Amino acid sequence: MCGFLVIASSDEIHPERARAARDTLAARGPDDAGEERLSFPDGTGLYLGHRRLSILGLDPRNRQPYASGRVRLIFNGEIYNFIELARELEAEGIRIEDSHSDTEVLAAGLAAHGEQFLERLNGMFAGCAYFEDEGRLLLFRDPTGQKPIFLHRKGTTLIAASEPKALLALRRFERDDEKILAGLLVGYHIDGGVWRDMETLPPGHLLDWSPGRASSVPRAIAFRTRDEADPRSPDGLGALEGVLERAVERHLRADVPLGLFLSGGIDSTLNLLALKRLGKTPTCFTIGFTDTANDESEFARRAADHCGAPFQMEVVDAPDFDAACAILDYYDEPFYDSSAIPTALLNRMAARSVKVVLGGDGGDEVFCGYRRYVYQHFLARARRHLGSGGRDAALALLKRVAPGRIRRNKYLLNAGSDPAEMLFRNSHDLGLLEFISDERRAARTYETTLATWRVPFDEAAQGLAKDPRRADADPAYYFHGDVPRYLSCDILTKADRSSMMHGIEQRAPLLDTALVDFALRLPPSLRVRRLEGKKALKELVARELGAGFAYRRKQGFVFPIRRFMTTHETAIRETIRHGVPSDLLRVDGVLDDPFEGASPELLGRAWKLFVLGRFFRSR
Repeated sequence: MCGFLVIASSDEIHPERARAARDTLAARGPDDAGEERLSFPDGTGLYLGHRRLSILGLDPRNRQPYASGRVRLIFNGEIYNFIELARELEAEGIRIEDSHSDTEVLAAGLAAHGEQFLERLNGMFAGCAYFEDEGRLLLFRDPTGQKPIFLHRKGTTLIAASEPKALLALRRFERDDEKILAGLLVGYHIDGGVWRDMETLPPGHLLDWSPGRASSVPRAIAFRTRDEADPRSPDGLGALEGVLERAVERHLRADVPLGLFLSGGIDSTLNLLALKRLGKTPTCFTIGFTDTANDESEFARRAADHCGAPFQMEVVDAPDFDAACAILDYYDEPFYDSSAIPTALLNRMAARSVKVVLGGDGGDEVFCGYRRYVYQHFLARARRHLGSGGRDAALALLKRVAPGRIRRNKYLLNAGSDPAEMLFRNSHDLGLLEFISDERRAARTYETTLATWRVPFDEAAQGLAKDPRRADADPAYYFHGDVPRYLSCDILTKADRSSMMHGIEQRAPLLDTALVDFALRLPPSLRVRRLEGKKALKELVARELGAGFAYRRKQGFVFPIRRFMTTHETAIRETIRHGVPSDLLRVDGVLDDPFEGASPELLGRAWKLFVLGRFFRSR
């Protein structure tokens, strides 16, 4: 895990400024630093800078930028199947000096096969390869967006980096109010955060760039890593268990100490059970909360005791205000997911004794675990098989069991013809539109945000060869749609920044490329059945820890936000009142009454406005 910076420009590249920008990423790579200055054939300058967190191939010869034949490589992340790829390359007659360096294997593969080699990767990665003989840059990103690439492209200039802070150190970027309002509405920022002229490379894409082709468009990578197990076998659960075990085993490849984040939920517990079968018992790290309504540490301890694994826990009450603000400031954009606070504290705890941790991210997206997925899938199946009468009966049931926001949303009653908009409305707090100062801008924000947000869902329907009005009956629809949205822009952004700010690498076995491919080919009933999501994963956990453990109500890693906001109410109110631009948003509605008795909905809105106000005040 590392950080990198690429600068390509026909203007002079000042080495001191480039190095200072690279070193804004020092937390990502505290172990080493490297750089190289090159030129394109037309004389355009090129700077490659790298900060290294040493995890694999600790030999100094593996430092980056790494040269292999015609390729100069810098990248961030891990290639989990590098051992298998090294064997394949050696069978082709390509010599691999260090069989324990994924950097060497990736560089050698790119030198031999170009971008086609990317299709064979199984890992989390974002990187850049410069092909000297062709005078071109190749930027690339893993299929689920675990590792980020932020980009600025203008004319014959390109800047790419692992975090916005490196770009912000090189030039002035203006805020984009439309991006800010869209992010406030959906709860995360799409395509480059809040800055005008900054973008992100989409998950699973590459960008082939040279000064003469400055307007090139990102292209999807056709990843083809696959497990040999048959997802349609009579024992689908047994096959899944084997695929998961092999995925976890690949994620153990490291030359440094490794631990496990254990929340007590289904996904992290599955990782632990797989480790037990592999004969591994790494230290488990858990955050507990004094607010027992948000605390699942009892289940985490039960799972660790069952597997005989060492267990470490820290309890969070109301974090120090300045410490919480420092965590939020690290993101370089308003980051609204309040679990960023305890996730950062969890990484800080683990970093005292390990450099790599396995986490449970991805299970809800791959196996249809979120309630918004489950409810909409239930309606879609009823509509598909029973027509409008079946859908009406399903709605009557959902009105009794669904959470308040979904139950109250009248749009649920008439949006069946447009699955993407239905999911959009039921996933986000549209009441935030009322805070936008100008009503016409509020209406425009809704329309433009929906139009941008829904693109991958419409593409998913097309890729699944589904009628767009019926696509939500297939669980794969939700995964393919949310990868470039909630998964990469919220969940994996949080995992990346929370770990990198403490110089620790967080891995997600449930997003292993071969496992995801296998899971998406499972019978739909093993992912979601009636009103139960993640059916197969819960069954696997129930076999070891019982149905009471596996089928309890899903809670998630929830920050005790009310406790934090009432403890620091004065500072939070001041931040909202003086930080949020009045020409953009009206904030009086969240400041009228004390936070202590506020509804969860109003408190959530106040939290978002606090995060936004903090962003503006810190800039």
